[in-house]
Amino acid sequence: MEALRTGDHSGLDSVAEVLRRALAASPAHHPDRAMCLTNLGGALRIRFDRTGRPSTRGPT
Repeated sequence: MEALRTGDHSGLDSVAEVLRRALAASPAHHPDRAMCLTNLGGALRIRFDRTGRPSTRGPT
């Protein structure tokens, strides 16, 4: 993730949004859904660690 390398955290919201869209596009029982949830959770944790801003919405 570039934000970790450069220290520029402006893209973290975009990353979280893309991952939310991927999750929304995955059917409930799709085998990759767990991976989407894991990646979204990781991105939100990184954003919180770097900015102190919690997620204002849950996963879709």
